[in-house]
Amino acid sequence: MKQHAPQFETDRIIIRRYKPSDAEDLYNVLKDKAMSRWTFALPHPYPQEAAVKYIRQTQSRWRLEKGYAFAVVHKETGKVIGNVGLNRVEQTHKCGEIGFCLGKKYWGQGLMTEAIERLLHFGFNKLKLHRIYGHTFQANTASKRVFEKTGFTLEGTMRQAVVRYKKRHDLLNYGILRGEYKS
Repeated sequence: MKQHAPQFETDRIIIRRYKPSDAEDLYNVLKDKAMSRWTFALPHPYPQEAAVKYIRQTQSRWRLEKGYAFAVVHKETGKVIGNVGLNRVEQTHKCGEIGFCLGKKYWGQGLMTEAIERLLHFGFNKLKLHRIYGHTFQANTASKRVFEKTGFTLEGTMRQAVVRYKKRHDLLNYGILRGEYKS
């Protein structure tokens, strides 16, 4: 099913498809070392050209219907402040993996919860997915809280599954099924 480029809004944010002109804003979010701490592979320092490459990759994944990344834009400033998306979308199994990040300045304000609520609507109602799943580090209390507030269920722990900054971390697996989703 070919997808047009939807856009979602809340009172505070716009969730939309990336544009090439978003690269500088995205770079400014991802260059902060605090961002790489909670991701599996985001390098630090984050190279500026990586933001351009990422945006190109997101456009390609949209065309292939394999992934749907959205820029999270702050309405007040018009700047990209984060990312939310469905990756590894499998039409055979009707599943997709959620990923998200938000600039440190905006942590703790409920913005990512708003973005994920809109993404779940897109995944379940537009893409007709059956299951959306995601992962976070055991120590990432903010991401755990976002998963729980948006209706995900903790499905299990993968003990010492990820090495980040030369240290092993437990990985928590969360999931939500279409029947559990409350729009």
